[in-house]
Amino acid sequence: MTKVFKTKALPKEVDPTDPPTRLYRYSDILINWDYNLNQAKVKIILNRYESIRETTCGYWIDDERWVSKTSRKRFAYPTKHEAMINFKHRKQRQIKLLKANLSRAEAALDLCLKELDFNRKEYYENQKKKDSL
Repeated sequence: MTKVFKTKALPKEVDPTDPPTRLYRYSDILINWDYNLNQAKVKIILNRYESIRETTCGYWIDDERWVSKTSRKRFAYPTKHEAMINFKHRKQRQIKLLKANLSRAEAALDLCLKELDFNRKEYYENQKKKDSL
């Protein structure tokens, strides 16, 4: 008895004569820092990447980086709208991480100040005892 295995058809190769696919990624750059207002002046820029080579699963783009066609998180996207949505998610994640780091630093500083205050009181109490002798 022989087993018959069904095989999937191989995906079609990409036609090399097709024009290169353009992919997009938004990023932010710091223009300058206003020290009087303690505010950053930031600009959002759109980076465009031309695909060097397209495979059935993704693209090779300008800086020899591979970008998936189907992955949920990609380096670059085929539409400006998808790229902007990804930029929004990246900035929300950045804010969440920075808030967590700030909270941790503030908690550590509070502990430090409590310890310094306790040690200061202890130091002055010991000084009073020595002076009274």
